[in-house]
Amino acid sequence: MLRRFAVLAVPLLFAACADRPSVTEPEASLSLAAADRSASTTNSYASGSTPVTAYDPIIPTSADPTWPTTSCTATPQVGLNANWQNPHAAFSGFGHPWLYDYFTGADWINAWDNINSRGPGGQSWTKYSTSVQGNGTFQIQLLADNCSWVYLDGTLVGVQNTNLAANTYGLTLNGTHELAFIIFDGGGAAGGKFKLSTTSNPPPPLNPDLDADGRPNDSDAFPLDPLRQDASNLIANGSFERPAVPVSSWPTSVAPWITLTGTNLPGWTVTSGAVEVQRGEMDVQFTGVPDGLQGLDLNTASISQAITTRANYRYRVSFKLSKNYVCVGGTTIVRVSLGNATQDFSFDDPSGGYRNMRWDAKSMEATASSASSALQITSIAAGGCGGAMLDMVSVEEIGPGDQTPPVIVPTVTGAQQNGWYTSNIGISWAVSDAESAISASTGCDASSVTTDTDGTTFTCSATSLGGTSSSSVTVRRDATAPTIAPSVIGTMGSGGWYTSSVNVSWAVTDATSGIASAAGCDASTLSSDNAGVTYTCTATDHAGQSSTRSVTVKRDATGPAIAFVGNAGSYTVDQTVAITCAASDAMSGLATSTCPNVSGDAYSFAAGPNTINASASDRAGNASAATATFTIAVTDGSLCALVERFVTSKGVANSFCVKLRVKSYDAFRNELSAQGGKKFLSSAHAAILLRLVNLLG
Repeated sequence: MLRRFAVLAVPLLFAACADRPSVTEPEASLSLAAADRSASTTNSYASGSTPVTAYDPIIPTSADPTWPTTSCTATPQVGLNANWQNPHAAFSGFGHPWLYDYFTGADWINAWDNINSRGPGGQSWTKYSTSVQGNGTFQIQLLADNCSWVYLDGTLVGVQNTNLAANTYGLTLNGTHELAFIIFDGGGAAGGKFKLSTTSNPPPPLNPDLDADGRPNDSDAFPLDPLRQDASNLIANGSFERPAVPVSSWPTSVAPWITLTGTNLPGWTVTSGAVEVQRGEMDVQFTGVPDGLQGLDLNTASISQAITTRANYRYRVSFKLSKNYVCVGGTTIVRVSLGNATQDFSFDDPSGGYRNMRWDAKSMEATASSASSALQITSIAAGGCGGAMLDMVSVEEIGPGDQTPPVIVPTVTGAQQNGWYTSNIGISWAVSDAESAISASTGCDASSVTTDTDGTTFTCSATSLGGTSSSSVTVRRDATAPTIAPSVIGTMGSGGWYTSSVNVSWAVTDATSGIASAAGCDASTLSSDNAGVTYTCTATDHAGQSSTRSVTVKRDATGPAIAFVGNAGSYTVDQTVAITCAASDAMSGLATSTCPNVSGDAYSFAAGPNTINASASDRAGNASAATATFTIAVTDGSLCALVERFVTSKGVANSFCVKLRVKSYDAFRNELSAQGGKKFLSSAHAAILLRLVNLLG
């Protein structure tokens, strides 16, 4: 099966997968020929003429359709020391399609006597090895199908994914060496060809920095880890810029830090996470990530302990966090709770990979409400691998707590004249204490006075850790002014909008002197849509007391408008459908709308009539609905136009169209079966053409 493949030039960093360019194009042929001439090499080792040991392929248990990204990774899932079986001489002499690509003088080799895949989905892993000997400069070339990893004396020195790159790299040999290859194939034979040649005009040297961390491989203790450079693990990022502190030099205790012994954290309750105690400290590892592993999510762990406290005293909780293992990226979040107080602390790993690190101490303050408080420390999963060690915890008493009772401020609202309220009265209370929480209150709910009274007293009392305080107010109400009661009659929709005509009338009375005059108190009717009309009635009694009442009425009795734009009505499958739907409401505005836009290639829609349904409602509760219909037709001409779009060879496309012009639909389907999934027509496009031609006959 022809498909994407890789040329491995030792070594290349992992790159995105790409389709292989055709080497039959003149420009590509010239550049390859020029590269071969400039090398001036004398062949020393080549597949086909050099004995190569192959091993039986390792077949995955199931096919992986995403193998270009899940299998072609920086290190192979099946490595050099996997359970390779049946070492035997590699087979050569196959007529592989890429045998003459990029360099000549080497045969295509395979681990078995044919080039057909035997794995599910055509996927397999194969190992090849050979002994090479030399002193001086050499260049290496490898053409592999598909992803490849190269080892020299057991060390991974080159990685190549499915991206094709015609590069040659130099290396120096000084005696006998073992050259090995791991090749993964995503749908065919996991084979290839190689050539190792002496050269007096060496190409660029073997990549001296495989993990691109700025440190040459020969001085990098972790040559495949971009987050670590050497054993010192110096950190150079913002506030973390400090050298690592060796674990052996950490103090066993620092006053007033709590020190614990044993392995079960006496007095503490551990709800999850791995826990261990070392060097007399409380040492809780919030994640089960062992030293050296990377990329695991942070587990949640929590520890708690009852702390002896004094009621209404303030305490400071401090803790120290560290790392004594390597972990890439992520955030460690530590939540500290004492009694009812909680605070979160975040520890970022901006570049990851910290070993033997300690952060500065963090602290929070809280007031204890009783003689015993629960201290709890929790690690919260925040993505990535941000695990750390909780090394030390202290709880310090820093002094008495709240010494003053709550402050109570009353608020009285209403219209007032000569010490009397002439309207309804509202009483509310603002209760606060800056030093501790309000633990109890009575009489502090909002109240109102709606009847006459010569004096009513309201009292609010509140208690905090600082004590109890009270505040009182006395109010008087004399409603001798006229009473005005509006009446609004109509069909109420949503959001305060009326959806019918609205009648507004007034009832004006006075129990003492009677009404002397009234303005704006006649009945009114709102019969058209309006965003808000305010009606006001003012009445005055014979004693000179006046009252005014107003009401605002909004009316929207019209549903939203729905319009479809761009509907041609009928389309052939080679055309594009682009219909937009717009809903609007001129008064209360749209509340909901299912007014879909329809766009895409006409062949992606069902043949025949297609219906678009739209609906909308406004904020007043009015609803509207509308539909639009368009038709998709399949014709010989429109199907030929799709063929010319999908098939990359004009000759093959013309062959399809000729069959359509003479309505030879069975022959069209046969050619689809022959060409689908091949060089000029993808399987997906072939399936579309088959579905459409079946509608013709």
